[in-house]
Amino acid sequence: MPGRLARTAFGFIGLAVLVSWLNLGQRGGKKLLTPLTSSSAFHKDGRSPVYLQTDRISNDYNYCQARIPDIENYEPLEGYQLSQVHIFSRHGDRAPSASLSRETVDAPWDVCPAEAETIWLNREGALPFVRTMTVPRETRGYWIGSCNIGQLTTLGIEQMEELGGAVERIYLSNPGVRWTDDTTPNENSIFVRSTDVWRTIQAAQAFISALIPSSTPNSTARRIHVRPRTVDPLSLGLSHCPRLRKIYQEARQTGWYLDLLSKGESLARRLEALVANDESLDIHRWFDILQCRSCWGYPYPCCVDNPTRCVPESQADEVQQLALQWLRHEYDTSRIEEMRLRIGPLLMELLEELTSANGSALFYYSAHDTTISGLLSVLETAESEQWPAYASTLMLERWVHASHGTMLRFMYNGQFLRLMWCQNQTVCSLEAFKEHLTELVPQSVEEECWNMRD
Repeated sequence: MPGRLARTAFGFIGLAVLVSWLNLGQRGGKKLLTPLTSSSAFHKDGRSPVYLQTDRISNDYNYCQARIPDIENYEPLEGYQLSQVHIFSRHGDRAPSASLSRETVDAPWDVCPAEAETIWLNREGALPFVRTMTVPRETRGYWIGSCNIGQLTTLGIEQMEELGGAVERIYLSNPGVRWTDDTTPNENSIFVRSTDVWRTIQAAQAFISALIPSSTPNSTARRIHVRPRTVDPLSLGLSHCPRLRKIYQEARQTGWYLDLLSKGESLARRLEALVANDESLDIHRWFDILQCRSCWGYPYPCCVDNPTRCVPESQADEVQQLALQWLRHEYDTSRIEEMRLRIGPLLMELLEELTSANGSALFYYSAHDTTISGLLSVLETAESEQWPAYASTLMLERWVHASHGTMLRFMYNGQFLRLMWCQNQTVCSLEAFKEHLTELVPQSVEEECWNMRD
């Protein structure tokens, strides 16, 4: 039987809409990544997203599309049997998490499936229902198109299907991968969970549909486990833990952080005035609007009454810098207690599975950019400084050997990670991983969370 992590799933706290359209800023004095721009090279019809590669953009990173793992570049761990794979992914491409009060026709969000999904009631004789999204024409305060706020686009669905197919080829139909007891995971040993958000549930549906194609139109329904948002560790939220909320706020009362917030608020107000937006949006929503427009080649927002007043690249660069500073601070693992209470509950459940004696199993977690960022920070990888692209995937493999014990490998977007705490190797023992997490895994979440000591 699967442990606690396999029996539960996860919900979403609002941090996942924080930074978007950003790239790695500075390391070693070299500017590695800068944002996509509203170049004239973008498609004019707005129907196909543009993955523009220029001398300003790293060839290895594209916010709009993560690298998909490739079986051609994958090698099993020689002499070992695979016993578990844990796959954490960000959802695919989506519509913005907020709309402007006066949307312009140059950004029509008509890239989502109007008939988004079929819904069944768990009742004998119940007929299926199709959820149809309709946006009234000329609706003030909303865009023209078929997308709901934050909904997965048709491209996002395709990205997750492509990812699911790639995982199937690597782990399930790859003759080079030998699973424990020669038992490849099937529908009964593949555990699926999602945060309680429509786009991540859609992402899980698309991923699993490609991972385990239906043999017949009436195949048994696949189960997606979801946990209530307020008690969900996968989203790395705050609401489950009073002590965490307290120390989180304290860590954000420094002069540096308050100055960062002030700059963000000032920039948000300037953007609102520039495009004459009636509704007050925080800087995080502006980040998201710019990100989504960039991935589809839509221009930056302009004022409806004066189309010459558009968000300039200089202000877009300010967005990038603020986002980078926020990212570096948000998952700083030097704040041990905060990270132990925020990421620790998820790590604790993950370790419970990794140390179990269960047979072959594949675990899939459909989550958010913040989830991936937090886990990469725990692993202390250089990749943690990049914002996770759409369909980013962090995989953890558990390999076993009769004489050499249990070993782990971590793969991010198709590349095996070399970990400094594991002598810069790509293969680490389970014991080394447990030792690395010693200070980040709580002994008792309940006791530490409800301890309101000064």
